[in-house]
Amino acid sequence: MARDESFMMKAWIENGLRICPEAEFFVLDHGSTPDLSDMLSDFIVDRGVKVNFTKIPPVPFDDEFKAMALTSFAKILLQCFEIVVTTDCDELLVGLGLRDSEVLEKLRSIEGIAAPIGFEIVHHIAREQPFDSLKPIELQRAYGFLTSAYTKPVIWKKRSEFGAGLHSVRDDFSYEPTLGLLHLRSVDAAVSDQRAEDRRGYTLSAGQVDSGRGRHWGRTAEQRADFFARLDSTQSIPAYQDEFPAFYGNVVEGHRKNGGGFYGHNIRLTSGYCNIGELLYVQSDVPEKIAT
Repeated sequence: MARDESFMMKAWIENGLRICPEAEFFVLDHGSTPDLSDMLSDFIVDRGVKVNFTKIPPVPFDDEFKAMALTSFAKILLQCFEIVVTTDCDELLVGLGLRDSEVLEKLRSIEGIAAPIGFEIVHHIAREQPFDSLKPIELQRAYGFLTSAYTKPVIWKKRSEFGAGLHSVRDDFSYEPTLGLLHLRSVDAAVSDQRAEDRRGYTLSAGQVDSGRGRHWGRTAEQRADFFARLDSTQSIPAYQDEFPAFYGNVVEGHRKNGGGFYGHNIRLTSGYCNIGELLYVQSDVPEKIAT
């Protein structure tokens, strides 16, 4: 489900094609102007990719509605495909310690429903160039932090039902440490500023406002600048492998069925800053990674 996200959509599609060159993409266009299908038409033709768009009006954004809509899409698609991965366009499913060509095999080995490990990519402005949505992520970014909010049960091989924000599901699920879900909200400082500005112009439902969801998009320019500056000023950044055990243990320990009957975990867990570069699509068939 996306609105006016042609930049992120290109990164999302390119990444999906690396995992499965025969993949089909299904997009719920939430009132984009112009339509996403028009914005991406030349790109889609050039890449020869199958992208299916369903357009809905720009109704007030609501996580409950989004979960209901994407649940319906995922259930339908599981009648047609072996594996369905349901993400936002600023979330990339990637291999951790796997080559890009090995990710599909891993997906096929999963039973039921699984959650990749969430990781918030953060633009290290002092070390990294502006993000190019057409280039492999591991050539451009290496830093960020582990986050349980994006350790989401988005890999489906059986039908279920998403909870709000896709953070939980009606059926129990497993975790897959060799797969990551990279969140790109902070992948580029300038793009982050522009997306925040765009989001402030969207209408939220009353329930969305009351719940306080999406507050991060309301940060001021100064707050966003401070966020990126904290990483730039960090002197020593450990490896992902150093931060992962404690983070993962806390996620698994908090795994539970909530009062509403959905399985999930504490979505407010994060690690410190770390370097994921050595694990990200390891030994993939692309040019040498950035120096970290």
